[in-house]
Amino acid sequence: MASLLNSLRKMSPHPRRFAAVDFDGGQLRVVYAERVGNRTRILKLAAVAVPEGFDVADPKDMGRLLGATLKDMRLRNVGVLMNVTRAEAVLKPVTLPPGTSKGDLASMVQFQMEKELPFRPEEAVIDFTVERHYDADGQQVQETPSAGLDVLVGAVRLPVVDHYRQIAEAAGVRLLRLGLRSYANVRCVCACTRRQLAESLLVVHFGADETEIDVLVGSSLSFSRSAAVKIRPGSSDPHGLAESVRSVAMEVVRSVQSYQAVERSFKIDAILVAGGTGVEAIAGEELSTRLGAPCELFNPTAALGLGDIENPSAFISALGLAIGHSGADQLPFDFLNPKRPRVERNWPKIAATSTAAGVLLLLTAGVTAGAIHLGGKAADVDKVQTELKEQQTKKRKLLRLKKRVESIAKWQDDRRDWLAHWAYLSALFPSCADAYISSLKTSSDGSVSFTIKARESKIITDIGKRLTEAGYKFQPGRLASAKDPFGYPYSADVRVFVETDMAIELNSVKPIPRPQDDDSANQLMTMARRSASSETPASPSSPRAKVGPAVGYAGGQVVRPPGTGPPAGAGKGPSAGAGKGAAAPSGQAPALDAATHAKIREHILKKCDRNGDKKVNGREMQRGYYYIRKYHLKYFDTNGNGRLDRSEYGGVSAFLRELG
Repeated sequence: MASLLNSLRKMSPHPRRFAAVDFDGGQLRVVYAERVGNRTRILKLAAVAVPEGFDVADPKDMGRLLGATLKDMRLRNVGVLMNVTRAEAVLKPVTLPPGTSKGDLASMVQFQMEKELPFRPEEAVIDFTVERHYDADGQQVQETPSAGLDVLVGAVRLPVVDHYRQIAEAAGVRLLRLGLRSYANVRCVCACTRRQLAESLLVVHFGADETEIDVLVGSSLSFSRSAAVKIRPGSSDPHGLAESVRSVAMEVVRSVQSYQAVERSFKIDAILVAGGTGVEAIAGEELSTRLGAPCELFNPTAALGLGDIENPSAFISALGLAIGHSGADQLPFDFLNPKRPRVERNWPKIAATSTAAGVLLLLTAGVTAGAIHLGGKAADVDKVQTELKEQQTKKRKLLRLKKRVESIAKWQDDRRDWLAHWAYLSALFPSCADAYISSLKTSSDGSVSFTIKARESKIITDIGKRLTEAGYKFQPGRLASAKDPFGYPYSADVRVFVETDMAIELNSVKPIPRPQDDDSANQLMTMARRSASSETPASPSSPRAKVGPAVGYAGGQVVRPPGTGPPAGAGKGPSAGAGKGAAAPSGQAPALDAATHAKIREHILKKCDRNGDKKVNGREMQRGYYYIRKYHLKYFDTNGNGRLDRSEYGGVSAFLRELG
């Protein structure tokens, strides 16, 4: 419970203990204090010089320095207060109309500053306090107080505020307040000195980069300005240091004189100098001489019970920031939490909006409940639709099976013995060396259509005669002639009609036997096995993978065109020598002389050896048949008819096998 209370105190914008931080050129000063009732008690003070290599303009460097300093002071998770310098803030006195209520001040100030600021109000943080002030930045108040309400407005650009936020973030602490250094100086002076109500006091705070000049009338800040004169503490150049003192003194005198030009009855009663540059005593004497007023060095030690510390006046801004953080003397400016325009509340409208929101909430609850209910029903619908799709898939499979069964039943009831007829038709075809079928299809009207290719047109005519003699009705197509790489230039489409109950005698016909080296049946069986087992086809180098282009049926044999694999029919080749002689035995290469054999071998390897292994194998043999038939026909044409007959293909196959 105690730890929870401590956490809540740390999260409060006014925690009991806090640290006030002041950046003064090359110095970082920290005052650790605590709030006791309505007063502030100072606990610790520390001053640290900025190490070499640190950039005072870099918030990350200064944040790391601040974090290390707080760690050395054994302060963890402490909230910090910071000040913006007078040069970083724009102060504008504004007179508002008489009778302006306190609640309307922020709105009126925001509206007025849109015309007064040198930059857009959206680019700055604006805060204000109700008091009369002379603005040394250029705008002057009237010589006599106006009948309106005097307001002093302070504006700081957003990048400046973000700079201090980043310092706190880099230090790992929470920034509680971002005040104005001039008012922090005023709070410290008022807390440490006793002055008459109408006494005029000039407070000069010397800094390394700028000097702040403030005029107090009683306990109120009446004038504030900064002079950008650099003073290097501990400088070894006496002449340069004296010149800096004279420059600062001249700026202070000019500022006072400009203020006296408006406030003609104004007279400085006393001068207080503060700072940690080491020139405060010399500068105080110079100011006292020029302005004709007593000057003293500010010392808050006795009033605040600080004990014996070095150069206590240098802590004026940090001490004033700590003193003015809470209580009756709270600082008027906080650019981290500025005063915002009051939001006007239209209670009838709020009530109506609340009622509408309640109704909308009920409607939303109803719609949500309905959506949940409909979502459950939608899930049921999806489940039923899934089951329906499964049943429809099963139905389609059953319909396909039914259609196949009906087709089989119809085929069985067709009174046509298709297998017998196909065997009979195959026996009527000539040898596959003369013709082959490239396509075949059957129709429901009892007909068989096929495309036949032949070496001569007479072969196709003879097939028609054989069909007629066997009792088949057929419809021949147009005889076509076209160049064919396999030597079958003639083709025709034939449609054969098979009558019902047509009697055929299979024993009366004998199919032409297959050639000895015809491998078509084995290849078809291999393809059937692959299709049945869904295996990947064998590589082209496998002997079972020598599948050529068109496969047909002829002479009761399953064949394909010569030149696409082993030839359909092995004949006899010519004898050895340049001319024709005795035929070579079937299935053997012709006896060629060495020169002719080498010549043909070199030519065939040059044309057909695609993989560079000096062999003819696989699909390369298909090209071998073609080039032998085209360029070396005379060495294999034993009967001199100008083409390779069935009996002559064996010699070509044997020769190509020798090359493999």
